[in-house]
Amino acid sequence: MGGAQTGTGKTASFYPSHAAKISDSCNNSASPAKHPIRALILVPTRELAVQVYESVKTYSKYVALKSTVIYGGVNIDAQIAVIRSGIEILVATPGRLLDHLQQKTLVLSQGGNTDSG
Repeated sequence: MGGAQTGTGKTASFYPSHAAKISDSCNNSASPAKHPIRALILVPTRELAVQVYESVKTYSKYVALKSTVIYGGVNIDAQIAVIRSGIEILVATPGRLLDHLQQKTLVLSQGGNTDSG
């Protein structure tokens, strides 16, 4: 767990080494079951969630890791579709993460996504 002011390089300090560790087990399969959530990056605001997600996309450019960002204030159905497609890295705000957990549209235990339709 790390905490510091915005713009101090937190994502750059931890993400590349973490991505290298989980990329060893990444899968190019189209099956969502082959893409369990392996990393959760929890941030307090939607603005920061978008910022961190953009950094994750940049740092993952040459690694076959799927990622997405979830936050409130937008339609949850589009987020559910992306989650069901299979992701390994999830950037989320606490409220929307709880929404998804309560609706059982994602699970964090065992690194597995839900497969219900």
